[in-house]
Amino acid sequence: MKARVLNDLANALNEAGKHDQLLHLVQRIWLQTGTRNLAIKLLPLGIKFIPFKPEIGTAFCESFDWVDTFLKGQGNTEVPSI
Repeated sequence: MKARVLNDLANALNEAGKHDQLLHLVQRIWLQTGTRNLAIKLLPLGIKFIPFKPEIGTAFCESFDWVDTFLKGQGNTEVPSI
């Protein structure tokens, strides 16, 4: 439910062309996400930025892989540069 409401809000901001507010919302939401499952449900929020900056798609993939590895307690925990 939470992910659906946040996604609806993000869609409204995106459709209104309020991309700065959308970016701030997405950043805050992702920083406050406490579980892997919720993080996965909220991942589509970032997809809205790809048309404006296509290279961000690759950065999302790399960052998601890093977070997944970190949460599993495996491998390198050095933060990737984006």
